[in-house]
Amino acid sequence: MTEFEAWRPAFGNEGESLVQLARKHAPGVTIIANGNLHDPARAIEVMQDGADIVALGRGALSNPDWPHRVRQRSALAEFDRAVLAPIADIKASEIAA
Repeated sequence: MTEFEAWRPAFGNEGESLVQLARKHAPGVTIIANGNLHDPARAIEVMQDGADIVALGRGALSNPDWPHRVRQRSALAEFDRAVLAPIADIKASEIAA
C-alpha cells in the first residue's frame, strides 16, 4: 500500500494508518508499505505498526545502498529531482479545448 506519508492517519488527522488498518483487518496478509519512508526512523515505525516490508522510491534512487548505509549508520544522500528529468508537464491552460 502507498500513502504520501505512510505513518500518518489514513483518514483525517487522527486514527490509524493504512498499515495499522490493514494489519487489523487482514491478518496474515503480507503488507508492503510505501510513502516517504526513506528516513530509517519512519521505516522502523511503520514496521512496528505492522508492515512486513518497506518499499522505497526517492530513498532508493538517492541511496541505492540504503540498507547498508542504515545498518552502518552512514549519512543518507538527499534526493536530487534532476534524476527524474525531463518531466513532461501539461499545464491547465494548454488543456483547454
